[in-house]
Amino acid sequence: MKKFAKIIALLVCTLILTLSLVACDQEEEYIPEPEPEVVATPEPEPEPEPEPEIEDEEEEEEEPEPEVEAEPVVVNAPGDLPDDIFSFAFSLNGEIFALPFPYSVLYESGWELNPIDDLGPNVQTFSANAYEIQEGVGFGTDRNTIGVRIFNPTPNYIPYYETLVSSVTFDQRNLDSGTDFILAGGITIGSTHDEVIAIHGEPSDYTQTDMFLSLRYVLQPWVDIVISIDRETDLVREIRISNPFERDHAEFDGELSEMAQLYVAPTELGVDFTQGIIEIEGTLFQLPVPMGVMLQNGWNLVSDGGDMVPAGRFGQARMRHGNQTVRASVRNYYSVEMTVLDSFVYRIEFSVHDGIGNFVLPGGVTNISTSDEALAVFGSYTRRDEGSLSTTYIWGDNSEHIRIAFRHEDGSISSMEIRRDLRNFPW
Repeated sequence: MKKFAKIIALLVCTLILTLSLVACDQEEEYIPEPEPEVVATPEPEPEPEPEPEIEDEEEEEEEPEPEVEAEPVVVNAPGDLPDDIFSFAFSLNGEIFALPFPYSVLYESGWELNPIDDLGPNVQTFSANAYEIQEGVGFGTDRNTIGVRIFNPTPNYIPYYETLVSSVTFDQRNLDSGTDFILAGGITIGSTHDEVIAIHGEPSDYTQTDMFLSLRYVLQPWVDIVISIDRETDLVREIRISNPFERDHAEFDGELSEMAQLYVAPTELGVDFTQGIIEIEGTLFQLPVPMGVMLQNGWNLVSDGGDMVPAGRFGQARMRHGNQTVRASVRNYYSVEMTVLDSFVYRIEFSVHDGIGNFVLPGGVTNISTSDEALAVFGSYTRRDEGSLSTTYIWGDNSEHIRIAFRHEDGSISSMEIRRDLRNFPW
């Protein structure tokens, strides 16, 4: 009996266990929920210390430092240095020179060409009718430098020692080498633009780039002085002087020839261009005017006044008043050969390439007049020439006329001429 009871108990346990397993199979599969993402909470940053109160932020901003303006130099020019820019004179380390002059003079003052002088200036020869630029001419053991151009004006090969110094250039590099250079009138590197104009007047023409303004004083072709101004500082940065020609000038003694003494100066400009009256630098002249009369009124001959003009024939002259130059044609009205000093000026030409002089033609037409103003004064023109750069109007004939050229670019006058050539003088 006990054995039967154990069997029954064993079956009951087995049944209970089976029912439990079936019940488990019928339950939904358990899917564990994802663990919540742990986000690190940043620690609070320490609060910055309070800045001192600023009453006005604009006052606290740093202002840019003001630009330091370049100071003009103080020049102590030698007492015997001329003021006339067309003297082509300059002081070089305290010694005065005037272009052109023999290279031998420069050499004997201690300046040496490089590398020519390694062979000796009397050994190395220089080509006929040739130029050569030397940028590193040195002086003494300290090697002060200056730029020069030497010139052989002869048709022969000659030693360097016999060449001419025809051009000199001085810039900041030469100044930094220790060279002392002063142009006529006391201008040097560091002089102001205003000082140049105050001493030498308005130049013949201006040219400019983004960095420099160049003032060019022209005496004649190949003969000029160029002063370059730094546009930022308004100070002189480079000076170049060029004069390759040695000229002999006949001096005017102030005496007029017998025929010239009969000339009577006009008292008014008038409007009739056939009368040949012109106002130049504030003085009235009537063409043909004796050359001596112009010289008595502040003009100087650039060309040689001693050149001879055959009887009844014509010649050319270049003249200047201050730093402004004009081209003129002269005629010898005598029956014998005479000098330019004794001739008569019958044609005067103004050109923007030569100067910015004060010219007034009959009717008040000046070198800054417009074409409309000139046409209004002179009326219908005799001839009109259309060029690539300018239009030229001519009023009158070959003996008595006005000629004016107007630029296409801006309508300004590029040149003007007045001419009056008489066969017989009214006196």
